[in-house]
Amino acid sequence: MTADEASQRAPWLNPEAVATAAFMPEDGFIDPYRLAMAYAHSARMQGAIIRQGVAVRDLRRQGDRITGVVTDQGVVYAGCIVDAAGAWANRLTLPLGVGLPITPVRSQYWITAPDPLFPRDHPMVILPDASAYS
Repeated sequence: MTADEASQRAPWLNPEAVATAAFMPEDGFIDPYRLAMAYAHSARMQGAIIRQGVAVRDLRRQGDRITGVVTDQGVVYAGCIVDAAGAWANRLTLPLGVGLPITPVRSQYWITAPDPLFPRDHPMVILPDASAYS
């Protein structure tokens, strides 16, 4: 898309500063909290027990399989372990010689009142050179 087309979709964007722009109407955004709650609901429907407020300290390994989780309330064994520790996931796996392809990124968020400059259907704008998005 041209710089002018990009500034039509994001009126605050300075078209003179745009070197390259692309519009991907099939891309989407999901609320991470609602996604986690949907996963939790589905897991419970399949018989999973979710424990909150429990600190995970380590993973238990048997051969090439992770078989349990060491918590501050004891060890929990399971046929399937999901490492959902986010930015801390590698802290659990690196002692086992497994590095995960993730990197924590610090972000800043501002929550504001509705503004006509950003309508409800405003596209996600990613500015890689500035390491920013809106």
